[in-house]
Amino acid sequence: MRRRRGEPAEVALAIEEHYKPRFAGDTLPASKTGQALALADKIDTLVGIFAIQQRPTGTKDPFGLRRAALGVLRILLEGRLDVDLIDLLRRAAAAQPVQRTEVVEEVYDFIADRLRGLLLERADGTTAEMIDAVLAGRPRSPLDVETRLQALKVFLLLPDAGVLTGINKRIVNILRKAAPGAHPPVQAAALTEEAELALHRVLNGLSGTVEQAIAERRYADALHSLTGLRAAVDEFFERIMVMDENLERRNNRLAAAAQCSSTARRRSGLVAIARLTLHANVSIVVVHYLHDAFGLRGRRAHGDVFLAAVPPSIRHGPRLGARPVLGVGTPLRTEIRRRGA
Repeated sequence: MRRRRGEPAEVALAIEEHYKPRFAGDTLPASKTGQALALADKIDTLVGIFAIQQRPTGTKDPFGLRRAALGVLRILLEGRLDVDLIDLLRRAAAAQPVQRTEVVEEVYDFIADRLRGLLLERADGTTAEMIDAVLAGRPRSPLDVETRLQALKVFLLLPDAGVLTGINKRIVNILRKAAPGAHPPVQAAALTEEAELALHRVLNGLSGTVEQAIAERRYADALHSLTGLRAAVDEFFERIMVMDENLERRNNRLAAAAQCSSTARRRSGLVAIARLTLHANVSIVVVHYLHDAFGLRGRRAHGDVFLAAVPPSIRHGPRLGARPVLGVGTPLRTEIRRRGA
């Protein structure tokens, strides 16, 4: 019809393609103009309906917003389009007749939930915990989520994965003793002990390396670089009385600990990664409490159930689920059962 009206072929094709994908398994827009038009239409629909607070509830989705969100994701992921989704949502929100400050965050979360489902459907060893760890950092590009996820999967197979958990645990424990609220910047001139000076030097030295790796999307390298904090953090807590009676000294040392924590959290998603490895820590404590000698019933990421005898050296160790322990190539989700269950 558009061709008969004299529209350029590119415009006619884009108008035809902008409805795609119309259903699961449908083809995607093939032209760049069609991709752009389809994304604009779907994002405008999502933001506009959320702006008037008519989001899907339960099984009801009269405006097809779940289908629209999945369409956005398929176009971006399968088309390998590295697009700043948050920027697109903000632009769409600014053009709406109804303005609500929360709409961008709400639509991002809605799309992220659909992305979570898409990634789990791939059955490639990805677990829900891994996806949550990546999404906790709220990446701006769905394509970047894939890159971060692959880096995390590789990193979690390395012994160094537990190092970040240990760093986070020590820092969080000491910061819990401090008054809530933001910590002031570290006053470098007030650092006098070698252990606190060393931590400050390591943090400053790692910062540029980690930031460059993240800018280049070498996320596994960034995570591995952060494990270099371990020796300095251990020495800091062994040698330094953080909760010193001198209030000025105490606050500066707490600021140093907070800087270390925020560096790891902001640049690596450490909180979520710690949650992944600490899941195994909690499981092993529960099992050891129930039985001094035990077998472990587990489930691999792709669903296969296995049984493994856990030797005493591992039973008392800090980690469970690494390749050297159970001889598997993917992280595990442990299932603990009492005898006879």
